[in-house]
Amino acid sequence: KLNDLLQGFSVLYCFKKIPLFEYKMHDASTYYEQKNYDNTLAQIRVNALLLSVNIIFQSAFLIIAIWCVLHNFMKASAIIGIYSFLPKVFDGITDTVQLKNAMISTKPYFDQMEAHDVMKPIHLIDESINTIEFKDVSYAYDQKQVFVHMNYQFLKGKKYAVVGKSGCGKSTLLKIIAGLLSDYSGAIVINGRQVDHNISILSQIAYIDQQPILFDGTVLENICLWNSPDQNLIPSVLEDSGLKDNNHIFSDGLDTMICEGGKNLSGSQKQRIAIARALYAKKAILVH
Repeated sequence: KLNDLLQGFSVLYCFKKIPLFEYKMHDASTYYEQKNYDNTLAQIRVNALLLSVNIIFQSAFLIIAIWCVLHNFMKASAIIGIYSFLPKVFDGITDTVQLKNAMISTKPYFDQMEAHDVMKPIHLIDESINTIEFKDVSYAYDQKQVFVHMNYQFLKGKKYAVVGKSGCGKSTLLKIIAGLLSDYSGAIVINGRQVDHNISILSQIAYIDQQPILFDGTVLENICLWNSPDQNLIPSVLEDSGLKDNNHIFSDGLDTMICEGGKNLSGSQKQRIAIARALYAKKAILVH
């Protein structure tokens, strides 16, 4: 659950579901806190077992060493040297177990949250959008220039296909339109008026990533994002997204549970669910 939420932060951000993200993060964090407690308890038991084995082994070694010295099988200096080395061996074993447990309990998936400053004030544009224009827009990351001085105008009611070779900036362009990236230079003009970087059209846009993000829940919950489903809207959403003809593939229909990251679904099924989610939101602009 925690993995899905962190990887899907951009989706929830786009659909203005930050309160839902916070609630589910708290729920997931509580679950993992309990898991961490169980893991710590198991680690203490393992360490106690290793300590017991260490004491027993060293005691046995000491008894055998004394017997060997008394019977002239080994010199006392050799016994002392070996005995002084034993604690380092057992300390290494203990440290290895602790490191393994620490690696298992660590899940560093906060990169996407750092990409969005959720605390900054965002002013949403609620008026009907007729034009989105890029004027002299440039964008770069990691000292790599993605595009330079780009100029283009998108008109309401039309469909656009952004094509180009890998790495030319297709996804970056779509993310700027969706409001997921704001550190560009140049100007974005909406309905003939230049907008600041803290002005967003998130209230009117639905963004579908190349790799659709699905959450731990049912197919229906992933479409509605845990809102109460509109039974009048669901049939048309399923029809338009192509899920209606593929609904029989899901074992329990819309109540089929989705595994972490959608591992139990094909790529096309995940895409259709993401499209259905965007259509269900009834946004004016669909970016895919």
